[in-house]
Amino acid sequence: MKRSPTRPAASGAAAEAAAPSGGTSAKRKASAPQRIDKALGATVGGRADGGGDDELRAPGPGRGRGGRGSGGDGGRPGLGQEARPRGLRVGAGGGFGGGRDSWEEGDAEKRLRRAAAILQRREALDAAKRARAKAKKREPDGGAAFDVDGAAEDEAHRFHASQLKRDEAELAGERAAIERRKQQHVREWQRVRHEDASRFAPRPTMNDRYLLLSLLGKGGFSEVWLAYDLAEARRVAIKFHQLDRGWSDEKKSAYVRHAAREYAIQRDLDHPRVVRLHDVFEVDTNTFATVLEHCGGEDLDSLLRCRKHLPERDARAILLQVLAGLRHLQTPSGPRKAIIHYDLKPGNILFDDAGDAKITDFGLSKIVTDDDASSRGGPTLSMELTSQGAGTYWYLPPECFATDVAGGPRISGKVDVWSAGVIYFQMLFGRKPFGEGLSQQRLLADRTMARATSVDFPAKPAVSADAKDFLRDCLRHSAAERPSVADLCAHAYVTKAL
Repeated sequence: MKRSPTRPAASGAAAEAAAPSGGTSAKRKASAPQRIDKALGATVGGRADGGGDDELRAPGPGRGRGGRGSGGDGGRPGLGQEARPRGLRVGAGGGFGGGRDSWEEGDAEKRLRRAAAILQRREALDAAKRARAKAKKREPDGGAAFDVDGAAEDEAHRFHASQLKRDEAELAGERAAIERRKQQHVREWQRVRHEDASRFAPRPTMNDRYLLLSLLGKGGFSEVWLAYDLAEARRVAIKFHQLDRGWSDEKKSAYVRHAAREYAIQRDLDHPRVVRLHDVFEVDTNTFATVLEHCGGEDLDSLLRCRKHLPERDARAILLQVLAGLRHLQTPSGPRKAIIHYDLKPGNILFDDAGDAKITDFGLSKIVTDDDASSRGGPTLSMELTSQGAGTYWYLPPECFATDVAGGPRISGKVDVWSAGVIYFQMLFGRKPFGEGLSQQRLLADRTMARATSVDFPAKPAVSADAKDFLRDCLRHSAAERPSVADLCAHAYVTKAL
C-alpha cells in the first residue's frame, strides 16, 4: 500500500469549494461549542437565532469551553455558556474534553409537566361520570326518561373526554419529539468530543487527495471521517483502521488480515444497494484507510430509534432494496465468489442522499467457495462456521448457536434470510421478534435463539396476513426449511404490488 504523505488542509477558494454547505471550514477550525451549536441550531432547535422555544441548550456555567457559540447570531449562547432557562441542556461535569456527562432538563421538558394537570382533569372527569351513573340509578325510571339537564351533562362528559384524548395525544407527541432532539443533541455532543480528540483533528489532506471535513463516527479501533475527494470532486467516507502500538506483532498481523479480507470482499462488489469501496491507502506503519462511498442519510437503526416502526408500505420498500443487495452478494459473478454478509442489522443499512438503502460493513462476511448450483439457479451456500460467538445475536439464526453438531456448525446464505426477517419484523412492529430487552449475554445464557421456534405477532400495529406469512418463512427455525435469498426474491409477498 502507498504511504500517505500529509500536508496542511487546503485553504482559500479550494477549501470553500471542498467543504460541505454549512460545514466546517478547512482553513480555520471552529471551536467545538461553535460547531455543535451550528450543527444543532438549524436542524434541531427550531430557529438558529435562538428563538425556538424547544431549542437544545448549553451546559451550566463553568463547563465546556468559554466563549460564544457563534458571533453575531442574534444573542444565541454557545455550549460553553450559561443559557437562558429554556429548551434542553446537556453538560459535561469534567469539562468538554473529559469527565462524566450529565443531562439537565430545560424548559422544554418542564413545560410537559402539564401532564399532571391533564391527569387531574382525567380523574375529575371519571369521578363526574361515576357520580352521574349513580344519580341515574337513583331516579325512579333508572334515568330512562329524557331530561335536558342530564342529557347536557352526558354530552359535556363526552366532549371533555374527546378533548382530553386530543390533549393526551398532543402531549405524547411533544414528549417523543423532545426525546428525539435530546438523543440527537447527545449524539452530536459525543461526536464532537471524539472529533476533537482524534489525531486527524487538524484535518490534513490524506494521500494528496482526500480533504478531511468532519468525523462521522468512532468505534473500536477505527474512525470514519467525511472527506472530499479532490480528484473526483465528490464526498467520500474514509475509515481509518488504527493498530494499537502496544499490540504484539501477532495481534497486529491478525487485525491487518481481517481488514484486508474485508477489503477483498468489498472490492469487487458493484451494485446500487451495496456501499462501494473506492480506494485503500496506508497512512503510517500502524494506520491504513479504506475510502468508501458516502451515504448522506442516516442508518436504519437511527430511523427506527426515531420513528419506532414504519408503515408496511414504507418498510416493504426498504426490504426489497435489502433483498436486491443480498441477491447480488450471494450470486457469484466471474471470479467473485458468493458472500454471506453474516452481520446484517439496521445499523449496517445506510441511506444515501436520495433515501435509498445500501448494505455496508463486511467485517464478518464469509466468502463461500463451494457454490454448487441449486435448483433455483442460485448458489447453494454452505460452509463451516469458524467465528461462532461473533456478530449481533438478535439477528443471527439458531444454527449459529448450535453446540452439539458433529464437526462443528455449518451455515449458509440463509443466515442473511433470517437477519432480513428480524429486520423486517422490527420495521413493522418496533421491536425484535426474539430477545427484545435482553442483553447479548442474557440472550446467550437463556438459549433464546435456540428456542426461537415460532413467531408471535403483536396485535398492533396491524399488518397484512401476507406480511406475517413472509416473516414466518424468513424466521423458520430449521435452516433446511427456511427459504434462500433467491426464494425470497420470488416470494409472493415480494412480487405482488401493494
